[in-house]
Amino acid sequence: VVKSIDVENVRFKILCGAANNQLQNPVTGHLLHRRGIVYCPDYISNMGGVCSIQYLEVEKFSREKTIKKIKRTVRKMLGTTFRTAFRRRIPFNAAVDHVVDQIVWGNSIDGLNFPNRKIFPLTYTMELSD
Repeated sequence: VVKSIDVENVRFKILCGAANNQLQNPVTGHLLHRRGIVYCPDYISNMGGVCSIQYLEVEKFSREKTIKKIKRTVRKMLGTTFRTAFRRRIPFNAAVDHVVDQIVWGNSIDGLNFPNRKIFPLTYTMELSD
């Protein structure tokens, strides 16, 4: 967790999270946004690992095809996140949360709904169990 960051003295343009590396709070995301700094949380930058399980283990793709699909999937996710941030003029941490909510929850909050089969082809709607 990025606990304390002096945003005013940051000299980089991109903050890309590693495993379990989130901003301490949304205010930091707003401060980064105001400075023009792009924030990419760990669950986007590391999504290739989950995709590799899908493509290699479930779909049985070759290594080469898996790498190609992972690149395309991550590129789509980042592109969607960046477009959302720029169009809505919101910080990247808010945009990525919005995009992930839409992919995972869709229009439904009472069940797991994965409407984007182009990004996550083998996902489906299922009921939550206790």
